Amino acid sequence: MGDKRKYLYCVIQTKEPQQFGPLGVGGRGDPLMTVHWEDMACVVSDSPLDDYPVSREYTLEHHRAIEAVRKRFPALLPVCFNTIAKGGEAMIIERVLKPRREEFLKLLDWVADKDEIGVKSYWRSMDPVFKRILDENERIRSWRDELAKRPPAARYYEQIDLGKQIEAALKSYREREGKLVVEFLKIHAVDVRQDPVYGDKWILNAAFFVNKSKITEFVQALEALGAQSDGNLVFKYTPDGAPFHFVEVRITWGEEAHVSH
Repeated sequence: MGDKRKYLYCVIQTKEPQQFGPLGVGGRGDPLMTVHWEDMACVVSDSPLDDYPVSREYTLEHHRAIEAVRKRFPALLPVCFNTIAKGGEAMIIERVLKPRREEFLKLLDWVADKDEIGVKSYWRSMDPVFKRILDENERIRSWRDELAKRPPAARYYEQIDLGKQIEAALKSYREREGKLVVEFLKIHAVDVRQDPVYGDKWILNAAFFVNKSKITEFVQALEALGAQSDGNLVFKYTPDGAPFHFVEVRITWGEEAHVSH
C-alpha cells in the first residue's frame, strides 16, 4: 500500500491478508485490503483526502465497500464514515487493533448470528388517510364543513389554521401507525432503530436486528402486516444487511475511542 494515509471501513476477524477489489472511497478505485494484528484485521484503502464531506456519493461508497466485505465475512464491525488514519498502518495497529482486540472479539461474536433488516412503510394513497382523520376528529370535520359554507375571502385565514390542525392530526396518526408496526415486529428482533421519515406518505423507516434463525418468522410477520392492512399500507424491506444501525466503531485517535451499539 503506497499512500501512508488510510481510510478505515470495518473490522473483521482473520489472520490471512485479504483483498476486496477497487472499491475505495474517493473516486480513484483504490483497492480494499487488510491491516492485521494477530487475528484482528481492519479493512482499509489508500485515501486521496484527509477529510470527506458527508455527501450521498461518499457515504454510498463507504457502505458499498462494507457490504462487499460482508459477502465474504458476514460478521464485521462497521467503522464510522470518514475515519482516516493519517499515520498509516502503524497507527491502525497501535491505536486500534492492539488495544481493542478483546472488545472487538466480543462484538464480532455478538453480530455473528444476526442480520440487519431495513423496513420502510408508506401509504399508497392519502385519500383514505385523510378520511380516517376526519372520521376520528369531529372538531376538524365540523370546522371544515363550516368553512365550506363561507365564500373564499371570508375563510382564508381560518383555512390556514385548519390546515395546520390537519397536519398535526396527520403527524399524530402517522406516529401511531408507525408505533403499531414496530411493536408488532420487534418481538421477532433483538433490537430496533428508527430513522426520521420525510413526506406525508411515509410512516416508518426502521432497522431491525434479527437473529438469522428468526428471519423467516420476521418476514412472515411483515407479510402478515401487509395482508391485514386495507391494501393502502405498503411495506418494503431490505434483508441481510451489515449492522450499520447497531454497531459503529468510532475512532478519535485521541484518548477516547468506543463502539456505539
